[in-house]
Amino acid sequence: MERGRIRVNGDMSVTGVWALGDCALVPNARSGELSPPTAQFADRQARLLVSNIVADLKGKPTRLFAYKPAGMLASIGRNNSVAQIYGLRFSGLIAFMLWRGIYLLKVPTLSRKLRLFLEWNYAMVTPPDLVHLGFKNTGDSD
Repeated sequence: MERGRIRVNGDMSVTGVWALGDCALVPNARSGELSPPTAQFADRQARLLVSNIVADLKGKPTRLFAYKPAGMLASIGRNNSVAQIYGLRFSGLIAFMLWRGIYLLKVPTLSRKLRLFLEWNYAMVTPPDLVHLGFKNTGDSD
């Protein structure tokens, strides 16, 4: 363990075990740095890990994880985001729409994408529904 995560080899193996994502300290052969525990890296690690497991089962050599991130996106509130993609910085509604578009691309099945798209667009033009927050009165002595 290092920094609270499992230290793994460059191909994400640990003697007889494989690890990736948040629980693994995966070295990035492209940058020489340790991979951050983000979805972007975990997604790419998972793709390589599948081929490395198959290669290992066939007795073939595995490949080291090497990835250059496209950028970063973060939602910071109602219809606002910040983004840095390929060195370009965006903020506000443009970054928010970009964040949502990329998120939608990763959602499985067309029906879920459509439902989420409609829910998001409805939520953009209507005020938040406070009923779903589940406030409880702590002053009651029942």
